[in-house]
Amino acid sequence: MHVPVICFEPFENESASSLLVRAASRLSPIPGIVIRHFLGDAEAVASAVHRHEAIKIVADGLGLEPTVIEQAMVPRLGKHLGLGPFIVRMEDVDQTRRRVCPAVLRNDARHGREPYQRLNWLIRVLRFDPDTGEPIVDRCGCGNDLLWYRTVRIDECPACGSLLWDSAMTEETPEDAEAVHFLNWLFSGNAARRREARASLPQALAGWSEADLLEFFETLGFFSEPEVLMRMPRPDIEVWLRAVGIHAALGGTGSIRELVARAFDDPPADADRFWPTRRMAFANAAINRCRSPRARDFLSAQMRSFV
Repeated sequence: MHVPVICFEPFENESASSLLVRAASRLSPIPGIVIRHFLGDAEAVASAVHRHEAIKIVADGLGLEPTVIEQAMVPRLGKHLGLGPFIVRMEDVDQTRRRVCPAVLRNDARHGREPYQRLNWLIRVLRFDPDTGEPIVDRCGCGNDLLWYRTVRIDECPACGSLLWDSAMTEETPEDAEAVHFLNWLFSGNAARRREARASLPQALAGWSEADLLEFFETLGFFSEPEVLMRMPRPDIEVWLRAVGIHAALGGTGSIRELVARAFDDPPADADRFWPTRRMAFANAAINRCRSPRARDFLSAQMRSFV
């Protein structure tokens, strides 16, 4: 298949998947044909952010420099992923469905800009757009998932055809508002906000990567109820653990130590004689399963300080 060379500039902070959908819709009445040319499979557009071997063919086909396409992708950095200025864990990037912020897409359209997916919307722990605070969704109000392989327009539901801002459901104020606000600033496109988020943490943590911080928050959250390890993994538990850990970290080193000290709590009156041993085992298991050496060492040192 011959694809005519055009000049198709990506928008600021646009994901490669979004760029390819927009380009394919312009180049052909059947966008899947163009996607197949670039990626070898019409249904592979979700993986475009990871397909570094396709950079040259995409760049040539869209009349762009390869470095422009690279900026729209998510490179692998050892055990982590690079996403713009951020370093996140593998599981933090979610392309199983199209994650978009309908309010921001509507603002694109109002300003005469073709709606597009921002790269940081791929970050799974973000439930709201970092710069506007508006909800990020991966499902239309009609109840259907926003599947990439069916996507023709970034702002449209492929199932019911409605514009996503017309079908979006009202989002209630999150119970973990403090954690939501912190994460929005930590992953903001505004460098000053990112610096302010880090400045709110204890100095020992302020320079850690985003991947290390997320591991730390979620591991620290276990100390509020170490027995929760028996119920992992569950998305609702994960959100709660992260919120608890963020709250403690924002409270300073003393607040972190108070949470870690829960592992040494006296047993309740009706507890069996193995309760202290079991609680300590759960706390150590939480630290051992932490995948960040920085977070693991920090928490281990806190534990040893109580002995």
